[in-house]
Amino acid sequence: MSDWQPISTAPKSTSEPRAGGHQVRGVYFLAYCPDESVTDPQGCMCVCWWEPHMHGVGKGGWQGEGDYELRPTHWMPLPSRGPDSAEDDDSVQCDACGEMVPRDNIAKVTAYGIETSACAKCRGDG
Repeated sequence: MSDWQPISTAPKSTSEPRAGGHQVRGVYFLAYCPDESVTDPQGCMCVCWWEPHMHGVGKGGWQGEGDYELRPTHWMPLPSRGPDSAEDDDSVQCDACGEMVPRDNIAKVTAYGIETSACAKCRGDG
């Protein structure tokens, strides 16, 4: 795994107490989660982040696309968008999957008392 680093070195999201809960600043990256039932290693990769309050305040865990807990072993930064990815002003980045989507496809969602933005696909609406 050339650019893969041990999960123990992965950046973690941070959390600040706010009225009514916590504000989390998510840090997203590509994670490798081995699965013996998967024949293609690329099937073991997904966007991941540290969810600081997954198991209660101060009891975090790794979370992935689709809002489920992961057990990654390695991580790497998400690929850059590159010069060919012309973004229009009506596109915004989904906090959950990192994809650029039309602004009208994003909605605020609250999970574990934390507000974030998610596209229709990540919300299960599309």
